[in-house]
Amino acid sequence: MAAETSPFQTFTRLHSTILDLVVGGSRKPEEVSRVLQVVKEHPDDYLVRLGLVPEPIAVSRDLLPATSIPRAMPQLGVWKDVYESWFGVTDFPNPPDLFVPVHREGFDRLIVVKQTLATSVIIAGLTRQLGKRGEKVWVNPDLGDPDQFTAGKWITRPETEWYAVWVRDYVEADEELANVSFNQHRRVKREILLASERLLLEAFHVETTGEHLDVSNWTLTASRGADGDVVGVYWYPGRRWLSVDWTGAGYRGAGLRAREVVSC
Repeated sequence: MAAETSPFQTFTRLHSTILDLVVGGSRKPEEVSRVLQVVKEHPDDYLVRLGLVPEPIAVSRDLLPATSIPRAMPQLGVWKDVYESWFGVTDFPNPPDLFVPVHREGFDRLIVVKQTLATSVIIAGLTRQLGKRGEKVWVNPDLGDPDQFTAGKWITRPETEWYAVWVRDYVEADEELANVSFNQHRRVKREILLASERLLLEAFHVETTGEHLDVSNWTLTASRGADGDVVGVYWYPGRRWLSVDWTGAGYRGAGLRAREVVSC
């Protein structure tokens, strides 16, 4: 069996071959030199600069991705109002200071998140606003302190105070993800909504439509409560309350669905 070729051996052979091509005139020395200069001067990102890998989405970029601007801008105005009237937050960022991921076809609803806004504050805001409508918020006490909910370790979000994610603009959680358990999402590392994001989405939906989400199904989130139980959110029409309840990590059913997100 032939010995495995090491990366250094491959490099050495390529170096020799390229030198022969330049000397033989089939490669222009000035063009090869420019490529090598990039490798020399930019050790951390020469692959990106040479177009060999896609440019990463940096959370520090100072402009919204061009494909996101038409869909994001109208929703940002509503989100600013939601944060002020529902949660008393008045420092909503200007669009250039907010990280919005590149839009993906079919994911048209934007959720804007302030990471320093405690889940308990979100619940208090929902309780206050829904209370004006004769509605309630119920949190299963078995979940423990909502501010101690933990995200699945595979979930990635920008390390910024404010960020946004895209989700499908569905009233019910994604039908495509029915009968898929938390553990299955974890195994394939699928990005799905956190409990805090789902609660924020409820405020946005009520503000814009006067109606509720998940009137027939649960949104299974990527958040876990005190005992490791998975947080689910749904509207209970009979009692007119927004329910923050728990389910098992391995449980799956037709009415238990996650909401996939486009994140960083």
